Amino acid sequence: MKIDNDILKRYAEGKCSSREQALVEQWFEQYQREGAGEVSGEKFLERLTSLDRRTHGVKVRSLSYWKWEAAAAAVLLVGMLTMLKFNFFRIEEVQFFALEEIKAPLSSNAIVVLEDDTEYSLDSIRVGDTLSAKGYLITKLATGELHYITNAGETDAVVYNTLRTKSGGIAFVKLSDGSLVWLNANSELVYPIDFKGKEREVQLKGEGYFEVAKVNTDAGQREPFYVRGDKQSIKVLGTRFNANFTDEHITALLEGHVAIADKGTSVGGTKDIQYATQLKANQLYQNGKVRTVDHIEKYIDWKEGYFDLNGLTLYDLATKLSSWYGVEITVDSGLEGHRLFGGINRNKDLKELLELVAQTSPIEFYLKNNKVYINKANTNK
Repeated sequence: MKIDNDILKRYAEGKCSSREQALVEQWFEQYQREGAGEVSGEKFLERLTSLDRRTHGVKVRSLSYWKWEAAAAAVLLVGMLTMLKFNFFRIEEVQFFALEEIKAPLSSNAIVVLEDDTEYSLDSIRVGDTLSAKGYLITKLATGELHYITNAGETDAVVYNTLRTKSGGIAFVKLSDGSLVWLNANSELVYPIDFKGKEREVQLKGEGYFEVAKVNTDAGQREPFYVRGDKQSIKVLGTRFNANFTDEHITALLEGHVAIADKGTSVGGTKDIQYATQLKANQLYQNGKVRTVDHIEKYIDWKEGYFDLNGLTLYDLATKLSSWYGVEITVDSGLEGHRLFGGINRNKDLKELLELVAQTSPIEFYLKNNKVYINKANTNK
């Protein structure tokens, strides 16, 4: 049974127009409801001819050509429906064209929340703009950071703001003591607009990179800086480090000295905890263990605008990509531990990025129901 226009073949290859695709799917659903065994070969050809003419007006061979093969047509009908059903579901699952629509974020995808719960999108604040709040000002510098201007000593009350990022978001704030904080995607930082007294503490959810200012007391001692989390707390004495308070719970120290407690605390909460674990430069802490690593900078790749793949597993990469692109990504269990190498710019579209990974890894990928699946490549193709 040859169809001159071959619409079913083009549909299986994903080459139909959106109108043709809708017609084929409607046609197939009709046959699913009626059942292949209840439709004669001649009736099948009539409807197939109608379907083909509705797309491009190209005629198929006349029905009289097939009448002498009525019995054979019934058999071919079952085979054709089986072929169509297979290809229908294959194309439904493998929608590479849709992956092209998943772009790298072009905006900060972040908001600042004032003490009265007023929210401002960072993308709506241009460089040089100034927000006037209750007793303080917020301006956006050319570097992209939020900078606070306060009347120090005007009040003893501690006023907190919240910086919050969504999928694909990054934000940057300069605290009143001069410390700098970058927030990765899907993260939150609660901080005072002006540190009061000797206490310097912030609350972190998600992941943040800190460059903590060294502040000395009158006696020449350094004042500690605390990063509070739900399950961990960090005591800092002037340093550069990355705190990942997601499920990974990794603290990576680039410079200086920190102490870690495996106990969650909150800003203004209890201080009666023991910071038993000490980290030195080029060390990281995870799952109760301290280890020295080469290239500690890989843990702030997100801040520098790329994905460092060296030593990363496909499962780890999927977690990072899900957070950045805002799409759920699942890796076949047999590939979760597969190790990667190299580095890829975070500004690439998801499809382009995965194609680069596939050049050095045995993977194939597809999109179904807004979820990306990464499976082992079929080497028999």
